[in-house]
Amino acid sequence: YVSIFAGVLVLLFLPALLSGAALQRVAILYFETLLLAAAFLALGLAAGFLGHDRSQALIIGAAAWLFLLFGFDLIGFFTARFEFVQKIPDLWVSALMLNPLDAFRIHALFALEQIPAEAANKTALASWWIAHAGFWFSAIAALWSVVLIAVAGWRLNQFEE
Repeated sequence: YVSIFAGVLVLLFLPALLSGAALQRVAILYFETLLLAAAFLALGLAAGFLGHDRSQALIIGAAAWLFLLFGFDLIGFFTARFEFVQKIPDLWVSALMLNPLDAFRIHALFALEQIPAEAANKTALASWWIAHAGFWFSAIAALWSVVLIAVAGWRLNQFEE
């Protein structure tokens, strides 16, 4: 399965290589995509052990994935309407930084120079994040992977007792 996934990733990044993007940046994004996949494999593993049966585990895993994909951002858009929340922009940045999907999206957009770096210089936290986006994404994806595998291991130990 890993070789199939790696082959699909090559096809996904092939247009960037042909369009003249820097090979080093594309290679780094390729390996960071594998790190993101590891975080979601750990999420699936944890969901599998948290559910009491296969269908419940599937629902837990799909719900967690959908929440990370859309939920963080929708909550952010909804609460951005309130003036008292708009006064604390670092709150939004930190919420995005904790989500591995959002961290990867932001990092990929800035790494491929699709967004000018000046666009993120609104707060000190956002500036730091953009300056260290690759490091931050790697750290948060590794943290999510380790924590979710620990949860799965804890749940597996409960099954064995």
